Amino acid sequence: MSDFLETVQKNREYLDYLEKHYNYVQKAFLIVSKALDLDKDGELYQNLRNQVSCHDMSKLSDKEFVQYRRKFFPTSADKELSMVVEHGFGLAWDNHKKSNPHHFESIKFEPKDINAQVNGLHMICDWVAMSLSFGENSPRGYFEKNKHKMTLPFWLTSSVYTVCEFMEKNV
Repeated sequence: MSDFLETVQKNREYLDYLEKHYNYVQKAFLIVSKALDLDKDGELYQNLRNQVSCHDMSKLSDKEFVQYRRKFFPTSADKELSMVVEHGFGLAWDNHKKSNPHHFESIKFEPKDINAQVNGLHMICDWVAMSLSFGENSPRGYFEKNKHKMTLPFWLTSSVYTVCEFMEKNV
């Protein structure tokens, strides 16, 4: 296969992955909303719905698309440039965290800040989506493995466990 055709194929594979993840995040939003009994007319629900509808759009940007694709869907040529690929991905990951405040590394928790609440719940939606894509019935394993790296407020930690318990019983 030519380099050009291989790159096209890998781009399609990555776009398919992005679409699948986006759809899982939409499903996860419904699960999280139900698990936490969010008021559908409330500001928190509406803001979360709006943010989730734009989930990870930065992955289509010049600063992220090729870098992520090379990291997770490499061509033969990309595999030969592993150090370049890793450096590019590091820059893309930094951009992604800055552009998408639903990652625990980026969330700024201020008491009673609606944006922090939305970002925290969006983070849970992302974790739920990943657990669904890996065939797991909750994000508990990921959270337990990584919570030592996180500084989360009590309400968010409690929400994580509530969602995990809901999923383990209902999904």
